[in-house]
Amino acid sequence: LGYTLSSGTENGIKQPNEIILGLGFATPFGKRMPATYGTIVGTATNASTGAPVVATVAFPDNPKMVTITTEADGIFQVKKAPVGAVTVEVSADGYNKQAVPLAVDENKVINYEFKLRPLKTYGTIAGTVIDAVTSMPMTARIEFPGSTLAPVSADPTTGAFKVGKVETGIYTITASADKYVPATITLAVEDNKLATATFKLSPAEAA
Repeated sequence: LGYTLSSGTENGIKQPNEIILGLGFATPFGKRMPATYGTIVGTATNASTGAPVVATVAFPDNPKMVTITTEADGIFQVKKAPVGAVTVEVSADGYNKQAVPLAVDENKVINYEFKLRPLKTYGTIAGTVIDAVTSMPMTARIEFPGSTLAPVSADPTTGAFKVGKVETGIYTITASADKYVPATITLAVEDNKLATATFKLSPAEAA
């Protein structure tokens, strides 16, 4: 801020005092600050198995950020993520969508694993069938009434049977064989776990 004071005479006539005010500094107003960025590195995996998932990655709160797709190994990278809170939304067919706000710092890398829960989860049913009198393994027809699971047969040598990729839930299992009394077991199949059943079939004449 500057001040100028002037007085005197002009053509023999005395002039009044005059004060002139002037601004002598520059302001930053109107000047744009350069944008700052960080990097986001993420991985999409199956929450049940840990296997990589090919997924779509979107940024719903940042419309200028382009939607991308992960690599086959589930990894994605965003090199120019704006500094601040960035919501990252990861989705894939057959999985529940996951949206997470990440704090991006300038010139730093933030890593995050998106564990997507499948819309349907699966487990495995396995078991054995033995003769209740001799304890010897035996073959039998294994059925799952009230479900879409197809019947299977227990191995005649080991008595073992196994059914993979069974949707989680409660199942009734029946084992039957010629000249034996059928037996039924109810069990729960849990996500990515093995549910086991042992059948001891009694000969019909000993029932």
